Amino acid sequence: MAERKELRSQGDWLAAGLHVLVAVGAEGLTVDGLCRRLGVTKGSFYHHFANHHAYTEALLAYWEQEHTLTIIRLSEQAPDPAARLAQLTRLVAAAAPELEIAIRAWALRDPFVRAYQARIDRLRLAYLQEVCLPLARDPEHAAVLARLLYSVYIGAHQMVPPLSADEQHQINVELLGLYRIPAEADP
Repeated sequence: MAERKELRSQGDWLAAGLHVLVAVGAEGLTVDGLCRRLGVTKGSFYHHFANHHAYTEALLAYWEQEHTLTIIRLSEQAPDPAARLAQLTRLVAAAAPELEIAIRAWALRDPFVRAYQARIDRLRLAYLQEVCLPLARDPEHAAVLARLLYSVYIGAHQMVPPLSADEQHQINVELLGLYRIPAEADP
C-alpha cells in the first residue's frame, strides 16, 4: 500500500527525464538515478514502463509532443503564411536550447535516438517547407529556405554560448529579409 502512495505520474517521470538530460546528459537516465531524483522506488518506475527502452521511447515521444507538435499546433493558429512563419520562428527561438543540445548529443551515441532525431528533423523540415511554400517562388525554393532556417536554428544552439532568443530573432529577420519575406506579422 505504501508503494501506491509514492507512485508518480508518467508525466512526472518524463519531465524528470528531460531535466536529467539537460542537467547531466543521457548517462543520467538510469532507473536508479531517476528513482533517486523523484524520491521513489523502482516499483514506481516499473508501474509505468516495462523497461528502460520503453522509458526511452516514451521520453522521446514526450519530447516530440512538447517541443515539436505543440509548436506546430501553436504556429498553425496564425492567420496567414507570413504570420505563421513569424509565429513559428518566435516560438522556436524562445525555446531553451539546452534540451535540443542534449537530445542531439544523445543521438550521436545511441542509434535508436539517432533514428528518432532523424525522423523529428524530417518532420520539422517538412512542416517548415509547408509554411514557406506560399511565401517562396516554387517548391524547390521553399525547401532550400526551410533547410536554411532549420540550419540556422540548429547552429544557433551549437554555438558556445548558444545564441539568445533575441539574437536568433534578429538573424531570422535578416535572413527572411534577404528573400523579401516578412519576418513579423502585420498588426
